[in-house]
Amino acid sequence: MTTVERLLALATAYAHAAVYADRQRRTALTVEGLTEQAVALTDAQHADDAVDRARATLRADLRHALERPVRATPDADLPVCTWHNGKVEVRAVTDDGSRAVRVRYSASQAVDAGAALIACAAITDQYLGGTLSTIFGAFPSNPATVPATDTPERNADMNGHPSHEVTSRRRRSFWMAAVSAPHCTPPGRSSRP
Repeated sequence: MTTVERLLALATAYAHAAVYADRQRRTALTVEGLTEQAVALTDAQHADDAVDRARATLRADLRHALERPVRATPDADLPVCTWHNGKVEVRAVTDDGSRAVRVRYSASQAVDAGAALIACAAITDQYLGGTLSTIFGAFPSNPATVPATDTPERNADMNGHPSHEVTSRRRRSFWMAAVSAPHCTPPGRSSRP
C-alpha cells in the first residue's frame, strides 16, 4: 500500500467514524427513558473517542508523510523543461511512481544549479575512475580510461596547439570553478572543516 493509499484509507475511516458519532449523538437526544438515554450517551461518547483516535492517527501519518524527505529520480521522459514566466522546471518522480516532484528555478538559479551539478559530477567522477572524460574533454581523465589509440595529432585543437596545453588550461579553470562550488563535497568527505 502506497503512502497516498494509506492516507486515503485513514481519511475515509475518520469520515466514517465522524458520521457514526454524529448519528449516535442525535440518537441520544431523541431517546426517552433514563436508562436508554444513559446507554445512548455512553455509545455516543465511545463514538466520539473513536473519532478522536482516527483523527490522531490520520494527523500522525500525514505529519510523517510530509516531514520526511522526498526521494525521487529524474523523470525519464522530460527531466528539465521551461515553464511559465521564464522559469526552468526540473521534474522527478518518486521511486514508487506515486508522486511527482517539481522544482522551479529562475534563469539565474538554473544556471547556478547547472554549474553546481557539473562541478559535483566532475568531483564525483574523479573518485569513480574518470568515466566522464570520454564525454567531456574538459573533465580530467583517469589514465586507466584513456584509450591507447589517442595520438597528439588527433587531439590537437583547431589552431594546431597540442591538446595537453588546451586541456590543462581547461582543467585549471574547471577545477577552480569546481572547488568554489558551494555544495560539492567529494564522496567520503565532510563538507565541514
